[in-house]
Amino acid sequence: MSVHDHLQVDERIELQHPPFYLTNLRLLRSDDGDGSFRELPRIGMTGVERIHVTDHRIMVVGVVLVVSGAVLALTLAPFTAWLAIVAGLFALLMGARGKLVGHQVVSPRISEREQELWRLPSWGADNFVGRLRAIAAENRPRDREW
Repeated sequence: MSVHDHLQVDERIELQHPPFYLTNLRLLRSDDGDGSFRELPRIGMTGVERIHVTDHRIMVVGVVLVVSGAVLALTLAPFTAWLAIVAGLFALLMGARGKLVGHQVVSPRISEREQELWRLPSWGADNFVGRLRAIAAENRPRDREW
């Protein structure tokens, strides 16, 4: 079955990033293989969070630079050693910051077990994620103006 078979009468697809389909009423996720779909109403979305993963390879390079710079500072070349220490600290900070691996749709209607189902990959989903963020911003309660 296609996604068009699961649409309601006045529902239309605005954006798609398979297995996710954003319609004018809800966000659909296609389940693999069995042709069923999970849905999340647009009114239920409260945000889209970035998911970062620590880059351990860059952090290892930073540690090696800091340690080797400290050893060089004590023995041979103090000026060059400080450059290595600064570069190592920068690499440690960049590795700790991590790399973007995806985006998580946030909603009170999503249970802890279903969190991973509503996770979008980071590649190729910029327009889709931008639209989801705009929808979540519309759903946030606003302060009343008197």
